[in-house]
Amino acid sequence: MSAGLLALFLCGNALAEFAIYTIDEEFEAVFPAKPQFIGEFGKGKLKYRSYNYTDEEGLIVYTATYQVGKNVVPKGGISEALSNYVNGQALVVDGSIEAYEKKVINGNDSATFIVGYQYQGVPIRKYGVVSYKGGHYYQWAVQDFPSMSKLSGENIFRRYLAYFVVK
Repeated sequence: MSAGLLALFLCGNALAEFAIYTIDEEFEAVFPAKPQFIGEFGKGKLKYRSYNYTDEEGLIVYTATYQVGKNVVPKGGISEALSNYVNGQALVVDGSIEAYEKKVINGNDSATFIVGYQYQGVPIRKYGVVSYKGGHYYQWAVQDFPSMSKLSGENIFRRYLAYFVVK
């Protein structure tokens, strides 16, 4: 992974250093430090690779996941496929979609979303983006714990969304 350092003000007076990391030469996303490879899951065309970084002090989790297997969706079905992808994100955590917006990001059909869910009674918000390109999904997300996180996952996500680039 390569990093290009960004020094930016975040949430008022706190100075945080973030970097743009290239994930397996597939896409770029912002993390406060080098994300760690979590592993692969699924198989065949539904095989994914995932990376994350947890800011233990600020209680923010950053993730980057992409589809290794190729699943070609006809151009007319990409909007529905993105919606299904986000629905799956909510389903897997028994959560609900609080916001969903279809977009074009860097020429790719994409969607931003917020999924709310609970883990052991603690509310969690996942602010994410997913893009579809060439038969693959690419996702970057920032998760916070609204009652406990020192920073706003939503503010971080919105600030650094522009740096999410599928190659």
